[in-house]
Amino acid sequence: MLSRDTDSLYFVKLGGAPQAPEVTCPGGKRGGAESILKCPDDEAIELHDVSNDSDTARLVVGPDPYGAVVRLSRSEAEPDLLLTGALVDGTVASFELAEDGTPELVGNLDLASSLFGFAVSPASGRVYTTHKSSNVFDVLEVHAPAATEEPSLTNPYLRLVSQVQIPEGIAFDRARDIAVSGDGTRLYASYRSPSSLVVVDISEDADGNPRNHVLHKIPVSQGAGSIAVVPGTGASDERVFVSCYTDDRVEVVDPYAGQVVASVRTGRGPFGMAFVDNPALGIRRLYVAHFRDSSVGVIELDPSSPHYLSLVAEIR
Repeated sequence: MLSRDTDSLYFVKLGGAPQAPEVTCPGGKRGGAESILKCPDDEAIELHDVSNDSDTARLVVGPDPYGAVVRLSRSEAEPDLLLTGALVDGTVASFELAEDGTPELVGNLDLASSLFGFAVSPASGRVYTTHKSSNVFDVLEVHAPAATEEPSLTNPYLRLVSQVQIPEGIAFDRARDIAVSGDGTRLYASYRSPSSLVVVDISEDADGNPRNHVLHKIPVSQGAGSIAVVPGTGASDERVFVSCYTDDRVEVVDPYAGQVVASVRTGRGPFGMAFVDNPALGIRRLYVAHFRDSSVGVIELDPSSPHYLSLVAEIR
């Protein structure tokens, strides 16, 4: 969990039984009858000094950390990584994750300032970033050092390999959120001016170069914000859900046809979303945070349900 006040990362664990989940943190305490967990500042990760035979360096989380993403290992040579981004100066902090999720700060990569959000391609493992001050997406790759290679002291894993430029006239503000299709060929970005979902072809041509051209600019309800990609039975059945804060809706977009195919009325101020697909529990739902209602809405995504694409519950 990132703290923008202290420029640090807190490690919070979720455990316990499914019916009685438990939230803990190193050194955390609950006072008396309080249900709020207090995590001590001295257990937070703010910086880490590293050294080798010839050099020393200081790694930092960076000023005003905001975006974060977990990039899971794709080979035995790679660790699971947590990447965080600093809004002020564009510092990407890399954390190796132990088996129990404990983070260790191991690297820094400097990108342009106003670093905002991240998305990982499920197909390639590439990491895409967005910035508040530009319509350029950085493309990062993870390169684990070879056994015979001396790893970089300050950046052992990440490499900036390319950028995706959104043409002028497509949007007049910055991307509010980004996501990547399940097959890794399309990048989805939400904008508010105008309120739209932009679909970018990031598949590779015959020479292995990404095409990086806009396929669709799809109008959605006002206040486009977060994106959730929901897989179907085939690639063309994939749907993109876009929360629309101003109009209190979640739009359902067919990214292949380039159009909105459904619109779900929600509580006030829908923003963050999480897709949960658990066949063992019979759950296939989208959970939506209602910012202005301080609640979580539940949208049914089981096509066999009579309540498909409806708000079926609200958690307060």
